[in-house]
Amino acid sequence: MIYKVDDDYVISSHNQWLPGAYDSKRTANYAFRFPNEILYKLNNQINITEQRLITYKDLQDARKNIMV
Repeated sequence: MIYKVDDDYVISSHNQWLPGAYDSKRTANYAFRFPNEILYKLNNQINITEQRLITYKDLQDARKNIMV
């Protein structure tokens, strides 16, 4: 499920919150395709360190890095 909280979106699956705060519903929906390990990494790097929301482009970049 995707939830809008203030200006960002968060996601849950099987009664558990998944890591990350996303800039749009589209981005949050795309995040469902990623393993939790990658979402934790993005959460730490982008949400916490850079203090911004995860974007669709961030996920696309992460997908490219996984495939390499």
